[in-house]
Amino acid sequence: MIEVIFVPYCLMVFAYFILLFVVCLILLFVCFYFMRRSFANIIV
Repeated sequence: MIEVIFVPYCLMVFAYFILLFVVCLILLFVCFYFMRRSFANIIV
């Protein structure tokens, strides 16, 4: 019975970490995009 509960829990944690990684990646991309735009505005 322990394995039956343990496997879905591991998959849930794994999916949660993947989701967290994707969200961080998107936030970094958005921050980089806005920084690049602001730097371009400063240069122009």
